[in-house]
Amino acid sequence: MLAGCTSLGPATIRRDRVDFAEAIVDATKREALLNIVKLRYADTPSLVSVNQLVAGYSINGTVSVGTDFLDRSFNFANDVNLGASGSFTENPTVTYAPIAGEDFARAMLTPIPPSELFAMLAAGAPPDVIGLAVQSINGLRNWSTTAPGATPADPTFIEVLDLLTTLRRDALIGFAFETQAGVLHADLLINAPPDAALVPSA
Repeated sequence: MLAGCTSLGPATIRRDRVDFAEAIVDATKREALLNIVKLRYADTPSLVSVNQLVAGYSINGTVSVGTDFLDRSFNFANDVNLGASGSFTENPTVTYAPIAGEDFARAMLTPIPPSELFAMLAAGAPPDVIGLAVQSINGLRNWSTTAPGATPADPTFIEVLDLLTTLRRDALIGFAFETQAGVLHADLLINAPPDAALVPSA
């Protein structure tokens, strides 16, 4: 009767749905970052998708009562037996599928939108991830292996990455995301330090 009055469904949805979603998103970000590094150093990338997630729960409880009430020598302490037991089982099942063929080619040949890179930075990835994923910033050339004899990066490009790292460390960098015509756009925001002196423009 006690087990029949207990409901697992609503409680597990409120608790586990967010946890599963965060775990899948975190794993996707880690996979994307790993593939960026692999591509940067001419290694073979790999992609795996989560096709299905099934979480099964079961709860069981039993209560037993035994007595020798009709015995002439009935003694409550010795002739009444009480017992209770319960169990809880959780069986999550995750189905993975490797991405290959046309889907793999589309995923690897599609350029990474700046909004995705900024989202990774906002989630805690170091600014160096930009140096692994972009070819240039405002005309400043990144290190490349496509041309015969790898070409080094423009020194100013490295300086930009160092400045972004410093701004991130000092909590002076932020991001703003907005959707325009169904496309996600991201803006890089750089805040002036609180004690910075205001310099009038010419």
